[in-house]
Amino acid sequence: MNKAKVLLIIFISFQFFLVGCTTQKQETDEPIQAFSIDFNWGEGGPNAFAKPGLWADASPEEHIQWYKDMGVNTIQTFIVSCNGYAWYKNGVVPEQPGLKHDFLPEMVRLGHKEGMKVMGYFCIGSNTRWGLENPEYSYGIPTDRHIPYTKKYLGYLDEVIRDAVKNTGIDGFMIDWFYQPNRSSTNGKWLDCEKQRYEELMGKQFPGEDKLSEKDYDTYSRLAISACWDVIYKAAKETNPDCIIWLTSFDITHPHIVNSKMFQQIDWLMNEAGDIEGVEAVRNMVGEKTRLITCLANWNKQDPAVVVPNAIKAGVGLYGFTKPGKNSLLPPIEKYLEAPVDSLKGDEKNIAVLARIFNGYSMSYKTHQLIKTDTMHRYGQIIKLKPERVEEYKKLHAEVWPDVTKAIAKSNLKNYSIYLKDEILFAYFEYHGNQFEKDMAEMAANPVIQKWWDVCKPCMLPIETREEGEWWANMEEIFHQD
Repeated sequence: MNKAKVLLIIFISFQFFLVGCTTQKQETDEPIQAFSIDFNWGEGGPNAFAKPGLWADASPEEHIQWYKDMGVNTIQTFIVSCNGYAWYKNGVVPEQPGLKHDFLPEMVRLGHKEGMKVMGYFCIGSNTRWGLENPEYSYGIPTDRHIPYTKKYLGYLDEVIRDAVKNTGIDGFMIDWFYQPNRSSTNGKWLDCEKQRYEELMGKQFPGEDKLSEKDYDTYSRLAISACWDVIYKAAKETNPDCIIWLTSFDITHPHIVNSKMFQQIDWLMNEAGDIEGVEAVRNMVGEKTRLITCLANWNKQDPAVVVPNAIKAGVGLYGFTKPGKNSLLPPIEKYLEAPVDSLKGDEKNIAVLARIFNGYSMSYKTHQLIKTDTMHRYGQIIKLKPERVEEYKKLHAEVWPDVTKAIAKSNLKNYSIYLKDEILFAYFEYHGNQFEKDMAEMAANPVIQKWWDVCKPCMLPIETREEGEWWANMEEIFHQD
């Protein structure tokens, strides 16, 4: 069998998307493909976080276009960034000084038009504005965890979460740095407010820093985090039962969070350290509906060429982030697609790999390779549909996943049609280009398409007279008139 026929068979296998037997919604099956231009970081603040208002002129339209070009289906942006100021107007938290647009609600509105989820963000353990305004409830304002989970702070979280979920339209939010505070600013001495919290949760007097056992400290820490989680969960779900809560953890197997109620209830759980081994270590600790994600970022030093294929194989979502460049944005995605992946390093390499995968390209793809002439070829194919799957088939095609149709378009397929008669399916499509083999191979590497293959094949009955290796049987064109 020649190479062209092999690749055509790969493409034919892709046709499973047209006849899928599942009726689940896209939000259940669609792989998580997320990114964040991270407003937490920048110059001018009292610590390493961005000074209030540094990125306040960010344009929602420009950001949405950048994320669209990257191919994401989930944007992670901000409710309140680590400097303690909000990214939407007229909320319970003061907005970023000089905020030009009502940024978060506009991101939601525009993102939803493009079929993207838009997620907010809270840094649970660090908030510079909170620390400055409540010094007796904070271990200073370092670029680290500094907030004990007192009743006062939990009241703040409850109010802010309810306000943001109700008034911005977000699909959910990420929670970050959800660990106990670093007490180095007080040389390990506990604040009075946290001593009181210890007594409330443990039901006994705080013994003193030098007499606190490791066992009691671990017990208190788990209780403190669990009580904070209860507030977060209740505030989000009472405001919007469909609100997605997304926990990111740079130490996903930390003893204060593993095997917890939070792990059972969390909607999305991410290993920010990036290794797939860390994800697999907690897979059996999470709830049945929890979705697992891994992360690519400069700090975790993971090789995207290794992590991404392993994540796709394991059914793990993908996320990346980096701090903004000039004008709150990053260079155009075209820049990351022009250079070979192996010629890049750090976040540039991470973005280059993720942009290729999110857009359905292979990791070897470069933009100049897609220069094509408009040569058109017609294809007709036939297969049978199982009688008991007819109605499921029709329902599925009333709501084809946007990422599936996007993959078809990127592969230069047009005028795609499918017809049904007496459980016989006839497909017709036109290919406009001159690199059919390459386009079909890149589409076959798309994780969304691979997901369809896994669920759709049992719905079909290939005809007995098909050629060896075919699923849909190719048909001979015997007449054509424009």
